[in-house]
Amino acid sequence: MAVSTRLTAAAQGRKFAFTLGIALAVLGGLSLWRGHTIVPFVLLVPGAVLLVAGLVVPQHLGPIERAWMALGHKLSVVMTPVVMFVLYYGTITTFGLMMRAFGKRPLTENHQPGTAWVDRGKKRQSDLKRQF
Repeated sequence: MAVSTRLTAAAQGRKFAFTLGIALAVLGGLSLWRGHTIVPFVLLVPGAVLLVAGLVVPQHLGPIERAWMALGHKLSVVMTPVVMFVLYYGTITTFGLMMRAFGKRPLTENHQPGTAWVDRGKKRQSDLKRQF
């Protein structure tokens, strides 16, 4: 007997509802604990609705899950370049500017003053002749 790894519609809906419902409830609880007034209910009510729907009608949560995943995809299309921009200009560029400010130039440290030529010493006779 083969075991199916695919979740049924009810199991998938239940997993989605419990995951998102618990996350919203936790965030709402934290917001309520911090003394906010409106935000906890904006988070707690959908969280509770999802938890109840996950128990009562998990097989009907497919469209909500697809809409949630589509929203996540659209957010990732926008946020990925923003995060990469911040990481690049926040770390690499800042590090490079700090190195220049302290006089550190790792690509030119071995060069002779006034030239970019690096003397490699005497050339051997066997270079590139009779390779095989």
